[in-house]
Amino acid sequence: MLIQHLPLLSKKHIVLASASPRRAELLQGLGLKATIVPSTFAENLEISSFPCPGDYAVATAKEKALEVSLHSHNGGLADLVIGADTVVELDGRVLEKPSDAEDAFRMLSNLSGRQHKVYTGVSLVLPKVRDSVVGRQPFVRAFWEETKVEFAMLESEAIRAYIASGEPMDKAGAYGIQGIGGSFVKGVQGCYFNVMGFPVHRFSEEVNSLITAGYLNHAFDVSLWRTKRVQVLQISRSSKTPRSLLKWNVCQRNMAGGQCLRISFLTPQSPPGQSKVQVVTRSCQHLVTEDLLHRGIKILEARVEDEELLRPHPDPDVA
Repeated sequence: MLIQHLPLLSKKHIVLASASPRRAELLQGLGLKATIVPSTFAENLEISSFPCPGDYAVATAKEKALEVSLHSHNGGLADLVIGADTVVELDGRVLEKPSDAEDAFRMLSNLSGRQHKVYTGVSLVLPKVRDSVVGRQPFVRAFWEETKVEFAMLESEAIRAYIASGEPMDKAGAYGIQGIGGSFVKGVQGCYFNVMGFPVHRFSEEVNSLITAGYLNHAFDVSLWRTKRVQVLQISRSSKTPRSLLKWNVCQRNMAGGQCLRISFLTPQSPPGQSKVQVVTRSCQHLVTEDLLHRGIKILEARVEDEELLRPHPDPDVA
């Protein structure tokens, strides 16, 4: 689960690509700190082109997360961008957010006294990680979860009063299980939080899997910025990096279209989290590519694993 990884995750820049306060609360309940950056994706995918509602929800979640991941946040790329989308399915039809009060009334009337399914698709985008299958970044892990929900028989007066409360209008299927709408629910089969809009347990399993596989626990945190003359990639070593590292630098030429990669520890004796690595490309004609970024990380990690390779060197001139 996630609890043992919270020290690591607390140092990661996590972004939630959703305006949903419920999803933000659930992440906070897990002990995660996430920056809220709502996606501007139009959510206009053609439902009929997907084999099941879960695949449709996943595709929408992926587009949301990818759209947000393209932008820098707090001066650099996020470590993890989370996208999510929830839909309700009844009789093979997908019910999303109601367009107006009458649409909400139709949805709730159809759900009355029956069982329906709730699907939440989740996309985990790692902007700094290269996907080995497609040969470029970002790395994407996506999944969906299904929950069955049974409604009690609802009187028209109850439906109208519920709509008047305003609660149904921003929720898939026109109800919120965590609010007044929860009084309509007779039973739930599966993850309750999935109905709220975020499958907490499955999310925890997937993030745990990413960490175990090494996708989120690099020994270095990366940020990127650009000036008029040079582009600088700064990599901060984490607590996993040996504290006995000596001052060193690596210069790699003929990489990524002739760019020069230069790496140097600036304060090697400082505690973990403060020691910095600077990567400078002399070419101002190209942006620092993600491929170059990950080659730099690999160079660093190779030397962390074998400290015998480290030898003191003078700092390079980065002017």
